[in-house]
Amino acid sequence: MKVKLIQMTEDPISIMWTAARTCYSEKSPIEMWDNRYKDSYGEPDMDLSNQVFNEKQEKMWNLVKQVLDSGHLSIAEHVYFTFAIEGISRSCSHQLVRHRHCTFSQQSQRYVEIKENLNRLEDIFLILTPGSDYNLEEMDRAERELLPILNKYFVSVTEDNYNEYIQILRNYLYKVKLGMKPEDARMVLPNATKTNLVMSCNLRELIHICNLRLCNRAQLEIRELFKEIKKQVTRKNEYIGNLLVPNCEKLNYCPEQHKSCGRKPKLSDLISNK
Repeated sequence: MKVKLIQMTEDPISIMWTAARTCYSEKSPIEMWDNRYKDSYGEPDMDLSNQVFNEKQEKMWNLVKQVLDSGHLSIAEHVYFTFAIEGISRSCSHQLVRHRHCTFSQQSQRYVEIKENLNRLEDIFLILTPGSDYNLEEMDRAERELLPILNKYFVSVTEDNYNEYIQILRNYLYKVKLGMKPEDARMVLPNATKTNLVMSCNLRELIHICNLRLCNRAQLEIRELFKEIKKQVTRKNEYIGNLLVPNCEKLNYCPEQHKSCGRKPKLSDLISNK
């Protein structure tokens, strides 16, 4: 899979700081925003070096973090992200789109047709069929040609299971060749079929999703997806990246009711030990 953060709210710390101060200050948000980088005399800070900027950001962040930790999470809804996501399975995307407060634009299986040379796949299938008369060199060549084809369309293809995927792909292509519409032929495609999408969400929802999907008990593929999302966000803003943690890191105990990975003690164990 590949993930790219293609858009993020500019100066997110200042935005959340302005939103937070608006709730508790007699000053207007316009005044606070316009003066956020001015010096103590109210003049534009002409010496806004990286060090001075970082100091001002650190001061703003201290207030933002205090407000977020208090449970006042609405200020995080002013910060938005857009991610381009490539090559995840439809199984993973089915989990992803269950998160309500996001916007998704996903590659269509109705209008995006898988196009491969069916005759060549038939030849490869015959070469790799157990008991065929082809020699090892021909079989190795066919396998090296086949795996990149299958990896274009499916996740988790290995030398041990490629036979299943080649039959699925042959079945799909054969139906399309006979005149079936791709939107109907797709019924034979598995959850392992790759898909691409664009996802947008605000910071509050991204924190919530990471609380769930970075958990060690989350399904592996979506956990890896959000590890990469966290990495991309952290590169842009370390303060915000540090907010993207599994629930147990935020709570300092495991909220899972039935089974814990052992990273943190369960709440029931903490209570019983008191």
